[in-house]
Amino acid sequence: MAVLEAGAAKDDAAYNKEQQDLIPTIQALYQDPQKNQDAIVRFLYPPFYTTTPLALSALKAGDYVQVAMWGPDTSGAYHALRVARVDASLFPTLAQPKQ
Repeated sequence: MAVLEAGAAKDDAAYNKEQQDLIPTIQALYQDPQKNQDAIVRFLYPPFYTTTPLALSALKAGDYVQVAMWGPDTSGAYHALRVARVDASLFPTLAQPKQ
């Protein structure tokens, strides 16, 4: 599981290039979907924001986080693949008080 600090949004050109660069990887995985099933379900597109690695211990109560996950597995559990701490000021709807 990757733990990240989310930063500013990437510009459209950079984000589109990252997605285009993934096409060969995706095509290779789907050449044998049975063999690559685990990799396919855990595949993550790059986030739309810049990121910095973050220690899990840096997260604290009250932080806003975005979790990318997959599941349920055969036991019914969901698994986090990426956790990103998000600055609430980047997403004004997060910063609004609850009614």
